[in-house]
Amino acid sequence: MNYHLHKRSKTEVDPVMVFARLKPLDERDAACIETSSDTHLVIRQPEFATLPRNVQSLRESTFEFAHIFDEDASQEDVFDIMCKPLVRNLINGKSGLIFAYGVTSSGKTFTVTGKPSNGGILPRAIDVLFNSVEGHLSKKYIFKPNRMNWFDVQSESDALIDRQSDYTQGVRNDKRNQVTKSEFNRVVDQTKVGDVDPDHTYAVFVSYVEVYNNYIYDLLDDSFEGINKNATSKGLREDAQRRVYVNGAVEIEVNSAEDAFLQLARGQRRRRNAQTLLNTESSRSHSVFTLRLVQGLNKGCGDLDHLTVSQLSLVDLAGSERQNRTNATGSRLKEAGNINTSLMALRSCMEALRDNQRKGANMQVPYRDSKLTYLFKSFFEGEGSVRMICCVNPRAEDYEESIQVMKFAAMCSEIEVPRAVAVSRPVETGKKRAAQRVFEANLKRLSGGECLMPLLCTYPSFPILEPQSVDDDTFFFTLESHLSERQTLKNKSLQQFATEQDLLDNEICALETENEDLRNRNVELENLVQSHKRHLDISEKKNRALSKKVREFESEIRDLKAQLSEKEAILSKEASSRERAIKDLKSKFRLDRENIDREMRVRIEDCDRAWQMRMAVKDARLAQIRDVVFNGDFGDIERMECLFDPPESKTPKSSSSENTALTESKQSSKQRPKSPPPNPTSSKPLKMKQRRSKSSSRWLEHKSGGTIDAGNLFKPTIKKKKTVNIPKVKDVKNKDHYLLQHQEIDSAGEIETRLYKGDMLPTATGGTAVEFTNVETLKVRSPDKVQIPAAPPLPSKLPSTVSSPMNVGIHGHPSGTTPSISSIIVNPKDRS
Repeated sequence: MNYHLHKRSKTEVDPVMVFARLKPLDERDAACIETSSDTHLVIRQPEFATLPRNVQSLRESTFEFAHIFDEDASQEDVFDIMCKPLVRNLINGKSGLIFAYGVTSSGKTFTVTGKPSNGGILPRAIDVLFNSVEGHLSKKYIFKPNRMNWFDVQSESDALIDRQSDYTQGVRNDKRNQVTKSEFNRVVDQTKVGDVDPDHTYAVFVSYVEVYNNYIYDLLDDSFEGINKNATSKGLREDAQRRVYVNGAVEIEVNSAEDAFLQLARGQRRRRNAQTLLNTESSRSHSVFTLRLVQGLNKGCGDLDHLTVSQLSLVDLAGSERQNRTNATGSRLKEAGNINTSLMALRSCMEALRDNQRKGANMQVPYRDSKLTYLFKSFFEGEGSVRMICCVNPRAEDYEESIQVMKFAAMCSEIEVPRAVAVSRPVETGKKRAAQRVFEANLKRLSGGECLMPLLCTYPSFPILEPQSVDDDTFFFTLESHLSERQTLKNKSLQQFATEQDLLDNEICALETENEDLRNRNVELENLVQSHKRHLDISEKKNRALSKKVREFESEIRDLKAQLSEKEAILSKEASSRERAIKDLKSKFRLDRENIDREMRVRIEDCDRAWQMRMAVKDARLAQIRDVVFNGDFGDIERMECLFDPPESKTPKSSSSENTALTESKQSSKQRPKSPPPNPTSSKPLKMKQRRSKSSSRWLEHKSGGTIDAGNLFKPTIKKKKTVNIPKVKDVKNKDHYLLQHQEIDSAGEIETRLYKGDMLPTATGGTAVEFTNVETLKVRSPDKVQIPAAPPLPSKLPSTVSSPMNVGIHGHPSGTTPSISSIIVNPKDRS
């Protein structure tokens, strides 16, 4: 048998389009699902829901669909977006599959069948199909199923006989179907698609089966009398193209949408439904309603050339159930177990398909684990387009079931199936009609266009003679003449028969010779086909090997790219770290330089002030000497000696502070009443701050652990004080003053002790701030060294909490919380 099939490109694939539909929520129920857009759905975990430990942190998940129908979406919107393109493909010769998936009581049956006043996708698909092919339907029984998943074409006479038999049977069964017609009052969808070819003639066949407890039953079989009877289950087989079909399923030709709805209603009355705790009419089986469209190319004179058969299967899957929620027992529990098992087999097949496509593996897909998955095997291998609609109940109580449905939908959306193409075959007539056509053709060719002469000629009838006597010669002469004429006609007929027989033998020999030549040619072609098949097998093996190498190279490339990206990330991180380090070093260098410049300026200013003071003293002495010389006022001898003794020759007898030295210089200048006062612009007088009594003040003395006793005579004497090495929060409470003691080595190698004194003030935030008032410097100098007053050197390392001189704010929070240093502010006005 020769088939005319279109080759399918291996590169043309389409994804499994997954849609979602939300069931309207009751006002008294809380929702856990909402839509963020037309393609994204957000599901949130309720407070009372429990999840496994590995997903406990996933309180909110987002899933993507081809389109999401919210609670306000109508049945027409669902059909136009999801199902109408598949009806157009059906008319163009391409098959399709739609199945509704979801938990029990989520709206699957309503989406597929709907109500008479508001039909679902199945009634609307029937209406649109018949609206589109109206006027192009063939007469009934021209196309007849051959029970091998294909169709034969009958002659008009054979079709007429079948129509008469169907009419007789229909009159008998009219009373049973009349009630259904009168009660089936519905709203008809008037839309249609404009892809009908006027050169084709069409016929529509419907079938309706269900998968109950992993057995397939034909709902349109008249032997299926009811759910309480022991009906015979159907088996699954594969046709010549390895497409799976239900063996022995009844396919009924319908000429109108009303006829299709009568068969649909008849099958729904036989479908198994039952009441559960969650649904009053729960489907206990998976139902499959199939529309098959047969179209033939009309080549004129009533003859048909090639046939194209396409089908659209609409599947209403039974919802998954949990026994703890439905409280099912007995047969209901068994049905729920078989439903869940078949749905788990469907999930396993989807996972295997996804892993094979994602990882390039060749893992066997377990289609045969369930009748449901084995029936859909052809669609996932390229028979047609596949679409799925997930019906979801957004109630918070159904969260655990809904999250599993969402995960299954996300997995199905990652699967790709080969793109569907139209498949056509030559017309196959019945055996009797085919033999009749061959005989008529050969007879016409042998006779040269005319019918053969009858092999038996018509002889003349015997004359009516009666002998008058035994010697009646007339009687015998007439009889002899008549017999001679009959013998002549017989000989002539035999001669003609022998001639025709010779011609027939010659034709038969010619046909046998031609047949032998054709047989030899057929053998040669079969050998050529086998050779091509071997070459094709070798090429496919090489192609698979090359594909495997390509996948290995692609995997290696992905690994190398991943390694390269990791190394680039490491290099980028190192470069950014290097840049940050350079910036930090530059910033530190700039700050150090600014600090050094600032300290140098301070030291230069201190040196300038010290030299200005010394120059002012010298100018004052010179002015006094000038008065003595020019005015002759010598005064006291000690005063004169003091004028001529240089101040450098005087050495301190004991250690003293810088404040004491400055005070002595002022007192020495006061002993010369006749000398003019020094220029006020040349020196800056000391600024002494007003101090309050320390008898009732409480001090906090901050002394580092490495402080050395230098043996100073001048030491701070404080009665109420608390000495600490590292101040804490409790130490600063209820204190009035702050004293920081710091030691360092000056440029001459002597120990220099600095005392930073300040007042402790409360802040607005509940903390304590320190305001430094002055600094006292205690130095120990050797009596055999003459030193020039100089500015204090820059300390090698300042304390971590203060900077000389500055204000430090220690801010904290009320109610005993831990304070933190919030700011360090240098006050230039406090420098001395």
